[in-house]
Amino acid sequence: MARTTTSTGEWERFQKNPLPGVHVANLTRCLAPLRIQDESRLRQAFGVEPFRSSLIDLLRQTLGVKPLAQLTVAPEEAGFVALDVAGWERAAGACGLMFWSQALARELRAPVLRSLETYFGASWWRWVELGQDLAHDTALAAQARHRPDTAQEWISGICDVGFAVLDAKVSLLDEDLAAWVHLKRPLNSDVAGVDGIRHVDEKLAVALVDVLNRHLRESS
Repeated sequence: MARTTTSTGEWERFQKNPLPGVHVANLTRCLAPLRIQDESRLRQAFGVEPFRSSLIDLLRQTLGVKPLAQLTVAPEEAGFVALDVAGWERAAGACGLMFWSQALARELRAPVLRSLETYFGASWWRWVELGQDLAHDTALAAQARHRPDTAQEWISGICDVGFAVLDAKVSLLDEDLAAWVHLKRPLNSDVAGVDGIRHVDEKLAVALVDVLNRHLRESS
């Protein structure tokens, strides 16, 4: 019960102030023709009223999203939906590592492994282990088509397919809630993953994000 309460608290905080979960590119669209010179200073101002409320209203008017007070979320999805932009990027990395777990387990080149640890953090291999428990025909077929060669190809492939996993999961959310979640990335972004992987099987996406959600609840 405590974990559910924590997730609900995260959702309530997100309802009050969703701006940390809005990508700077989308904030820029709302503030045009003003130009954002210092994103960190802008985000510091999110905690100041009435600036915060005014920007949320402007964002709703410009991008056509509904008031969060009118929306609800399942308790098990609350932590996932309420992630800030940096957390969303980390979530994509985690999902990508799980997706590519079978191929990563066969990657033996020390320089590549060090680069992955540097980029994704010391606990990156834990996501690989979790992914191996979720081996799926769709993922294995995608991995068979192309295996990244360089460390940079690995990083790009992991991140890109991770965002594809998140997109597949978000597509299953209520439309009005999904509209807010989509703001965590630049709108209209269409980035292909490794070997042109733009879409991920929904069942696989749900399984991977379920693992992610469980981790978010346990670590909160």
